[in-house]
Amino acid sequence: MSFIYPLGLLGLLAIPIIIIIYLLRSKYKSKNVSSTFIWKRSLKYVKRKIPLNFIMSLLLILQILTVVAASFAIARPTVKPLKSEEKVVIIDASASMLAEKGGVTRFEYAIQQVKEATQDAGSNNQYTILLAGETVKELTSRETDRGEILTKLDGLKCTMGNADISAALLKAGDVLNQNSGAKVLLYTDKTYINADGVEIVDCKRDGEWNAGVINFEDNELANGTEFIASVGNYGLGSSCSIKLLIDGKVAGQKTLSLEANQIRTVRFTHSTTQGADDSEIRIELSQAVKSYTEATVVINSEDNFEYDDSFTIYPKEKINPKILYVSKYVDFNGGKVSCTRSLLYRAFLAVGYSIDSSNMYSSVDQVDEYKGYDLYIFEGVEPYDIPTDGAVWILDAKQVPDKAGIVIDNTEYDASAMGNKNGFKFEKTLSLDIIEELVKNVYFDPMKINLASGPIYVDAALTKYRPIINKGTFKPVFTAQGQDVMVAGNIGSVRMIVTSFDFTNSSLGAYVSDFPILVWNMVNYSIPDPLPDRTATVGTEVSFNYPAGATTITYNFNGEMVNKKDLTGQGTSDEELVHKFVINEPGKYELIVTYPDGDDADNLEEVKRYIVTGHVSENESMIVQRVPTESISAPEPQDGTQETFEPVEIFPYLIALLILLLIIEWGVYYRDQY
Repeated sequence: MSFIYPLGLLGLLAIPIIIIIYLLRSKYKSKNVSSTFIWKRSLKYVKRKIPLNFIMSLLLILQILTVVAASFAIARPTVKPLKSEEKVVIIDASASMLAEKGGVTRFEYAIQQVKEATQDAGSNNQYTILLAGETVKELTSRETDRGEILTKLDGLKCTMGNADISAALLKAGDVLNQNSGAKVLLYTDKTYINADGVEIVDCKRDGEWNAGVINFEDNELANGTEFIASVGNYGLGSSCSIKLLIDGKVAGQKTLSLEANQIRTVRFTHSTTQGADDSEIRIELSQAVKSYTEATVVINSEDNFEYDDSFTIYPKEKINPKILYVSKYVDFNGGKVSCTRSLLYRAFLAVGYSIDSSNMYSSVDQVDEYKGYDLYIFEGVEPYDIPTDGAVWILDAKQVPDKAGIVIDNTEYDASAMGNKNGFKFEKTLSLDIIEELVKNVYFDPMKINLASGPIYVDAALTKYRPIINKGTFKPVFTAQGQDVMVAGNIGSVRMIVTSFDFTNSSLGAYVSDFPILVWNMVNYSIPDPLPDRTATVGTEVSFNYPAGATTITYNFNGEMVNKKDLTGQGTSDEELVHKFVINEPGKYELIVTYPDGDDADNLEEVKRYIVTGHVSENESMIVQRVPTESISAPEPQDGTQETFEPVEIFPYLIALLILLLIIEWGVYYRDQY
């Protein structure tokens, strides 16, 4: 209790004054008596009893209470509420909270617990409620109306991904910065090493367990394909059946005995030579799998979590690019095509690519049309136009079609003519705006040459080049004398690489590792795998690289169309050539790409289908954690402010009491006098 005007308590000094007045005040009454004997006896009795009667007098008590009430009313006392709390409630909405027991999931149990905990919501009991999934959603902010809280809690859905508890705690910090005394409660099924400043409300129930498939992949062998699954069992030891379906038909199955909190590798194989180590469970396939369109591994168990009981994969399409190669080094001898003089061609063979001889030409005039290839290479020759349905390399270019926006200087730098015996140093551009994937693992360090006089080190160098004086929107890759000699970029969905030098007019061929890697990088940059990932955990972002010439992309989930995008007029930046989407739940995500059929741009023909499957992460399959691995803590308030709830002033109640006491006192006095 505190007082607004504490000097008002000085009024309490009137209490002893009232008592003294009562002690000194005579209460005798004049009476005529017939004998002094009775008077003397009465006086003796009164002297013994009067002090006690005055102190216990009801009128005295009422007057003392009146003084007390008046003094307190003047002092204006205030009191804090009997209970004043603010709470931040974080609800874990990760996939493991969907573990079900008795028809109730952990998530539903958590919601019910929160509803019961908010019964005391009021002006001095505020609730901020946060739903923590892959992102954090604020349901209420310092809410005092329980009806509003219940409305926000009704109809909530749990996610199939992870929960970003760290982000939720940061959000809770916003409340702690306003009231450092607020409590943070986390309703979760996770276990933490430490949870400083966070009260954990455990949503697990006794006896829960889960057996699930946490990973699944194929492995090509010489005589067929085998399949490897990782199976985790969490909580209790159990037995369950596992089977492999190839295109919907059972190819192998077995009953497994799994110990508690154990991960086992299960290998479905037909191979007699591919052995399994002691930790693996080997299941023989009924027959060799030469090809397949869909493979699914299924676990049958009576556990508490159903969302990881199956895992499906689809075969990865092999990239074997169709290449048009037009080069001044292509020779036709006796009806046979060769290109051994080209350093680039030899590097192609070194990295495992082949070019069909029927697609090799020595002049652009020999090509009927630029259509139907994944990669167009022009070496020492210039195309009249830039193809639109595949990547393009223009190497040893003297000029480039105008639409590329690239200008090459007519001046040729010749090291020999300029008396430069070592050539012009060939090095990565110093620009920060460089395409890293083109120069990955490419170094071109000075090469050691042993001479009779001793070893010397020679830089990678060009003997002839023309500088690229305007690269348009393209990015620099390599330079000579600080001038751009190799650039890369996009025209619409077409990726291009342009060099202004001939590879044979360089020492690059002497770098038996770096140069083939550079060519390998050039191919991977120009023809990226449209969908590098075949599987992804829920909550992760998947990138899809648009194929050159693509017109539309249709995005389906479990057979139903989610989105369709028109790619005509697509931008030229690398970011605009990539479609990104998030795996929100387990299932089949299919992307269908189309392109114009012939000259009729309105007649679309399906090109290819790309499939990625989403699955629950191992962390969420682990509904009963083996060992806590992380700690959490509530953020420290930035200003350390302790919010004080509005005190309650009892002045009106004291005034009412004072009036009541005065009325009672008047009544007692009146009765005593009359």
